[in-house]
Amino acid sequence: MLNKALRVQNIDILFALRFLIVDIHNQLIKESSNTNISRLYRGQVMSKDELDRIRSSIGEFISINSFLSTTRSRNKALEFTQSAQCEVQYECVLFKIKVESRIKAKPFADISRLSYFPGEEEILLMLGSIFRLESVHFDQQQQIWVADLDLCNEDDHDLKQVFDHMKKEMGSETTHISLGNLFGQMGELDKAEKYYKRLLNELAVDDSGIAECYVGLGNVHRNKGEYDLALMNHEKALKIRVKALPPDHPYIAQTYNNIANVQDDKGEYDLALMNMEKALKIRVKDLPPDHPHIADTYRNMGLVHEATCTWQSALEYHNKAATIWRRSLATTHPQLVTIENDIRRVKAQLK
Repeated sequence: MLNKALRVQNIDILFALRFLIVDIHNQLIKESSNTNISRLYRGQVMSKDELDRIRSSIGEFISINSFLSTTRSRNKALEFTQSAQCEVQYECVLFKIKVESRIKAKPFADISRLSYFPGEEEILLMLGSIFRLESVHFDQQQQIWVADLDLCNEDDHDLKQVFDHMKKEMGSETTHISLGNLFGQMGELDKAEKYYKRLLNELAVDDSGIAECYVGLGNVHRNKGEYDLALMNHEKALKIRVKALPPDHPYIAQTYNNIANVQDDKGEYDLALMNMEKALKIRVKDLPPDHPHIADTYRNMGLVHEATCTWQSALEYHNKAATIWRRSLATTHPQLVTIENDIRRVKAQLK
């Protein structure tokens, strides 16, 4: 039921099972220390249309939005497809998954000792696991399609920027808030809003998750263009965090930054700069001097100055951001290319 709810994004079932998702995630982390794997298999029956989509995606990344059950045993995976007796409109597919040792990925673990069927040698992978599809071919001897996948390392050059952005936006831990954040990242804004509101009704009044829900609602309303509602929710989050956290806590800086972004959207540039300054003051005190959050804040302040045509100030802040990124990023990094374009654009206005 959980996997079906994840696939079809049934918000009511997912809300009811949210703690189960977190518990499974934590159990997989616990069990993963005892898991040494280099190859996994999964037998699956799928429609011809699904297979065609996979065949057209060779070389691309595939994200799985459910828990994925696999096995160490190729024969066990083949037994599953053989017992399914593929009909005319369906195809039997064997997925071969290559796993590098010590890979940094979503947690996975051997759950044989926890299973009712230990002989299946089951390995369970966390929802959200990402794979690179290497090849798809038809095995004439066994009359089955074979798809070769590589479980992706989060430090993979092509994926690192995506993972870093997701962790920055959503946090690196899996909590009961994470599901709402995931809906927001997927663009499912109504589902995210519904999830956060239901969670607000469930949480205790002193739960730190209440502030996180208000942050999530603020982000949802901002993405919907509902700026007054966005501002209201971010200000609620700030009120809670200022009371509960030390004055230089990074969450307070994050909340000032969220408020500033909405004020920028509304054209309230003086207020936006004021709150960006508050965020910057905390970040400069709390973070290493070359931290990307500091560079992000400098660039955002530069963009606000561009909006008010205060070009010299815009150039100063863009240069501060560029100085940090030049020290910490590769010369071909997209963020560095972006800030260099910002600087050229402002310099053109100063001529």
